[in-house]
Amino acid sequence: MNRFISRRRMLASAAAALSLQACGGGGGVSNNSSSSGSTTVETQAVTRWSSFVIDLMSELEIAGPVEARAFAMAFIAAHDALNAISARYARYALTTSLNQASANPDAAVAAAMYAVLDNQLQVTYGTNGSGWKTGSATLTAKRAQLKTRYDSELASVSDSNARALGVSVGQLAATAILGLRSTDGMAAALSKQYATPASVGTYQVTPDFAESGVSNQTAFAVGWGDVKPFAMGSVASYALPRPYGAADNASAVLTADYATDFAEVKAKGAAKDCGDDSHPTVCRSSDEKDFANFWWENSSTTWLRLAIGVANARTMTDWDKARLYALLEMAMSDASVASLYVKYTYQFWRPISAIRAAADDGNPATAADSKWTPLHTTPPWPDYASVHTACGAAAAAVLVGVIGSNTVSFTATSTTLPGKTRSYTSFTGAAVENGLSRIYIGYHFAQAVTDGLNQGNNIGDMVYKTFLTKL
Repeated sequence: MNRFISRRRMLASAAAALSLQACGGGGGVSNNSSSSGSTTVETQAVTRWSSFVIDLMSELEIAGPVEARAFAMAFIAAHDALNAISARYARYALTTSLNQASANPDAAVAAAMYAVLDNQLQVTYGTNGSGWKTGSATLTAKRAQLKTRYDSELASVSDSNARALGVSVGQLAATAILGLRSTDGMAAALSKQYATPASVGTYQVTPDFAESGVSNQTAFAVGWGDVKPFAMGSVASYALPRPYGAADNASAVLTADYATDFAEVKAKGAAKDCGDDSHPTVCRSSDEKDFANFWWENSSTTWLRLAIGVANARTMTDWDKARLYALLEMAMSDASVASLYVKYTYQFWRPISAIRAAADDGNPATAADSKWTPLHTTPPWPDYASVHTACGAAAAAVLVGVIGSNTVSFTATSTTLPGKTRSYTSFTGAAVENGLSRIYIGYHFAQAVTDGLNQGNNIGDMVYKTFLTKL
């Protein structure tokens, strides 16, 4: 176990950095009053829709970066619609000067969310490589589910004039964000091909796909680093140094830190548990396996569900919630862009490839295992840095900023560890566990996690302090 201590200390240092940076700027949870001092209008529509979108996207298995982008657009539209009715926070996409105090906010949120989500269900289904693993029948069913919810929301608004005004505001907000994102480069990013030749330390699609019956898997989201961010002025501003500080991947594989990380993920990220066959005695604990499975779910879903629970336990208006969820998904979407930019810039290999080819890597401190497999099939993109970790750190930074404290006790659930809950005493504690889960699931070397934590935190901190600020 001692050989892993130095890396654990690095992760602890990263966690400390997370807790210090995202405190201030932008304003915390608002009071229930508008900036003009007039009578406050309220709604519970965001509370209802936030949980609904998670149910809507279930079963589709849309890829995480694609889902975060869609969620960000939907909550931005809801946020902008509400703040066109009662201005409490700065808007993002809807720049038209509106004075729509008579508009019904329930109708506005419903129209905004419906228009964006229905558009994105169709666009992402029709975009090659978006991650959909279900057929057109599911698309039809999901669109019908969404329309039913929309119709139900509008039917609950008795004032026809206020309802019509609300729908108009919501549609304007949806049109604004859809227009901004229509040329963001998603389709090109998903169609770009990866053709780097195999060499020591260089990523190739991992063999566990073919071994699980998927023989035609290709590298995913190769051009996602070129997708237009929601908040980052330049993706290069959040780039990272090369893995292990080496001049190239082959040199990185020869470093002592790489050998340490190699040993850790080989021992703790394997599909086999302690005591299985000849698996080493240094291996993953039952709790480590639990949280490896817990955080396996898309970050855009897990952290949204977590944020919903935190928000519902506090005195937050739906204006506050729309802002929180928009910032959360904006930060995770941008973290995906920055991380994938780094991934395909450096193209560092995954643990399964490294462990199976260790006999030829030139490092005497690494030992090959030709049959090693991770706990779950490896995602089809390079190791460094961890996009999942970056998304979690970005989300945690937003939560720290909006709530105004890192020290918050909460519980969370996940569809990938059904029947169990996990408890935390801080947002950064959850973010670090989320990062560690990628080692214990067998997907990442620890360097990818440590640097992903810092990258994601810097993005989340910037998003919170810069966008949707309190008026």
